[in-house]
Amino acid sequence: MNLKDYEYYKDNHGVLYHGDCLELLKQMPDKSVDLVLTDPPYYKIVNEKWDNQWETEEDYYIWSEKWLKEAVRVLSQNGSFYVWNGIDRIVRYKQILDKLLIYKNLITVKTRKGFGTQKNWMFCREECLFYVKSEEYYFQPQYTKEKRAGNSDKFKSEFTRATNVWHDMRHCYKDSNKRKFHPTEKPVEMIGRILQASSNNYHTKKDLILDPFAGSGTTLRAAKDLGRKYIGVEIEERYCKIAADRLKQEVLF
Repeated sequence: MNLKDYEYYKDNHGVLYHGDCLELLKQMPDKSVDLVLTDPPYYKIVNEKWDNQWETEEDYYIWSEKWLKEAVRVLSQNGSFYVWNGIDRIVRYKQILDKLLIYKNLITVKTRKGFGTQKNWMFCREECLFYVKSEEYYFQPQYTKEKRAGNSDKFKSEFTRATNVWHDMRHCYKDSNKRKFHPTEKPVEMIGRILQASSNNYHTKKDLILDPFAGSGTTLRAAKDLGRKYIGVEIEERYCKIAADRLKQEVLF
């Protein structure tokens, strides 16, 4: 089977494939995407089959290294690479990626809800590694909605610049008015910040965004809304359907 056989949804902005990302990535050309932005399984964090498919944690890291290498291979020479994970797993991910790319930063996002036990401090954070393939990469500073204190005339914006600690993002919860379609779903605004920082939508060239773990399609939808091209891969058909429905909407709810 070739890539076309895996197509689940396609429009003028991109394509969503239904299948195993490791197998599909192998069919993609070298240096063919401008930005990789993805949120892979974290290993035994969510009570879903796709997050518990490895017998041991080491098996999970062996699998992770395989898909990471393929994703790096398809990344353009001037491209950027963002990958989410929990604090326990992100350390090993960094060890793998340090051999493949140039490390730039670690973004920490403060979540609005924590989890844990009565015998420890609660976890209320998520991490996102930021890498590039060369020093000739695109980056556009982003700004929050928080206004600067005092006289802001000497600054480029009256709002504060986004740092590597994000506390201004509202997360998706089942009991909130931000609908949640996937157990590890990120808000569109959070994904949009990264897209605007590390990709562009020039009239002559609209950057191509790859999400090998597309889930409910948030990265794809954000890319479409911001005028980028996208490629998504998702192994679960139920999430492919949700992602396709979201991509069809004129206004995202």
